[in-house]
Amino acid sequence: MPTATERIHALNPFSKKESHTAASITTYKVLTILSWLLAFIVTVYYTVNEPHDGFTIRRRIWDQNYLYRTAFTLNSTIIDIYWVVLFILQIGYVGHLFSSNSDYVNAAASVGSHFIFNNLLHFAFVMLFVRSHFGWAEFILIVNFANLSSLYFRHNTYPRFIHWPVVSAPLAWTFVAIYWNGAIMVPHPHNLVARIFGNIFVWSILVYGGFFIVTYKDYTMGFSLSVLSAALGVAQFGRQIVAFQWIFAFTIMAVLFVSTLVIAYPAATGKDYPWRSRTADSERAPLLADDHDKKSSFLRRILTENERLAIPANLMLANVSATPTAISKDDDFQALKKRNPLLWKKASFIAGRFAAKEATFKAHPTRNLSWHDITIVRKRFEKLQDTEELRKTKGQGAENKQVEEPKELEGSEAATTSANGSGPPVAIVRGTHDDMPGQEVLVSISHDGDYATAVAGEDGLSKMVRKAAEKTNQVERKAEDKAAEESEKTTEDAAEKDDAVEQIHDVTI
Repeated sequence: MPTATERIHALNPFSKKESHTAASITTYKVLTILSWLLAFIVTVYYTVNEPHDGFTIRRRIWDQNYLYRTAFTLNSTIIDIYWVVLFILQIGYVGHLFSSNSDYVNAAASVGSHFIFNNLLHFAFVMLFVRSHFGWAEFILIVNFANLSSLYFRHNTYPRFIHWPVVSAPLAWTFVAIYWNGAIMVPHPHNLVARIFGNIFVWSILVYGGFFIVTYKDYTMGFSLSVLSAALGVAQFGRQIVAFQWIFAFTIMAVLFVSTLVIAYPAATGKDYPWRSRTADSERAPLLADDHDKKSSFLRRILTENERLAIPANLMLANVSATPTAISKDDDFQALKKRNPLLWKKASFIAGRFAAKEATFKAHPTRNLSWHDITIVRKRFEKLQDTEELRKTKGQGAENKQVEEPKELEGSEAATTSANGSGPPVAIVRGTHDDMPGQEVLVSISHDGDYATAVAGEDGLSKMVRKAAEKTNQVERKAEDKAAEESEKTTEDAAEKDDAVEQIHDVTI
């Protein structure tokens, strides 16, 4: 019987849920479409028409914007483009509620309550703003800011086709709109004191955007705020050329836009910058997906190209949507094995490689290795020249519950990795210099229940190579020292001869 807390959690539409029932999905579909249409129609209507009810000043949205010239007056053209693009992207989000992929449906439904609430609050804000109820409009914006901030910090890892139109773009607009409406709300917004405060508070846009760019690597937030900063800069430039506000706005826009490009390039391409390719910390940072498929981004970051090609084709096709029933966070890894064996095999395969590379990192603490500096392959038994090491490897395999991959996986992997051999796995670690061969390290991978573990150690061949390299370096150093001594001795002999010649010359004179 569910507890009171569980019942409250089930009834709370804003609680974070791993899965949703068919009835709740249907409810989200209906309410999402209706609330989006409400926000869209009201926004478009009051952009071209003014209200005709009430006794306050009633004007269209952009008439209000230009009637009260403030330090946060915005350019209507840029903001109109911003909202047109946002509404189009939100149509794409709504479409994912009707997707055949259960992952997309659950992800879209997880943010549905906040999105519906955002649409209702946006409707209320527009209705109040065009009727000059700026105080209440500011209150609505603050409530929506809290709603969207909660959504962001609780759901910031969803794919970008959900994150951008539902989370980051509305949040960026709400943040700027608080200043926009707030500047209109205060008395005498065009006087010197108000403009000085505007010159100060405008920098909060840079701080706010920089926080998300640095902390979450969120280029969508950076781009959204850079567009809004451009709208602010254009409007302020048209209002007063000799002023600081438009200079500050364009500076903020440039910094945010450049920062966005720096973050967006590796996120979109899956490749890091050349000067950061050898940085282990950046390679081992949290792996956030930025495309429609989180798995591909993860695999590109962890596995080399050859390792990705070695994954059996049937495992690459495995996905969560094939799971007959939802798996809750309380279930263990064996529950996945029963409900989706193919996905379980794929997870075991990847987990084994991940553990092997982590073990190799620890076995080389003085090396600044990255994920792509290590390649996990199978080595042919006939290439193992150290029989003692081979015997130890077999002994370790007998002690482990499962070596390398689960038994169900070995058959499917063997056909793919036959080119690399059928022996124990080895880690090929890049040489300390580009012209040096990679170092081979024996690894033992085991799967025990919900965990994958690995142990890495230097094999006999690697020891011989390392010792030979050390001996070669010693011989080279001795040869260099001897050559230096001989050169010094030759120099001394030449100096003595020169002295003797000078003495003979002096005597002759």
